[in-house]
Amino acid sequence: MKYRRSGTGKLWLFMPAVTLAVAFWLSRSYGTISGYNWWYVGLYPGMLSLVCCMTAAKDAKLGSRAVLSLPVRPARVWDAKILTCALAAAKANILVGVLAWVLGNILLPAVGIEQTLQVSWTQTLAAVLVMTAAGIWQVPLCLWMGQRLGMLPALIINVALATSGVLTAVTSFWMADPYAVLPRLMCAVIGVLPNNMPARPGIPTYSPELLDTSAILPGLTLCLALLVFLWYLSRRWYERKGAVQA
Repeated sequence: MKYRRSGTGKLWLFMPAVTLAVAFWLSRSYGTISGYNWWYVGLYPGMLSLVCCMTAAKDAKLGSRAVLSLPVRPARVWDAKILTCALAAAKANILVGVLAWVLGNILLPAVGIEQTLQVSWTQTLAAVLVMTAAGIWQVPLCLWMGQRLGMLPALIINVALATSGVLTAVTSFWMADPYAVLPRLMCAVIGVLPNNMPARPGIPTYSPELLDTSAILPGLTLCLALLVFLWYLSRRWYERKGAVQA
């Protein structure tokens, strides 16, 4: 409730709307490609970092006295923080999918601007699910970094690592880099390469295996397993030290 009317509670609405508006305004016929690519390569990790850091800092302003006085274990408070940030991520991805579909399939074609890439409703739904499931593991990590390092270092580190994942996403060892999983899976889901180009023969970095949908299940399994692992570690840290040090 304390985030509902704050800037933290509005980031999920503001950042996707601005991303899609700028992408379709600047890229025109490449609006759908740019909208999705700009979002999951940079703006989505940036939004997650900001939401998590602002959530972590909310109680720190009061020295966590409000948290420590609650009749619940600090670990339960940490769970609530993670779930709050995860919900913001899910809502942001849903908004991206809806806006990209409406702009790319209805509004721009109506004024004569056909899209280079058409994304169907089924692809949109799959994209929303993949972006959420493949990116949500960053929430406990960003919460921890936000509380330990502060907002600016956490933001720089997370966005830099997410951007570097673009390079490994098109290689054979992409599963070794958790940040590469999302851009790799989006190749198979909507046919967009990490370099912001359509996944078609003749395009730089294109290869047929990038469109292989069999990579989706192991990729999502890796991300969800990482979510559970980071959630567990950060939860124990917060219960032992984090709530007291905030």
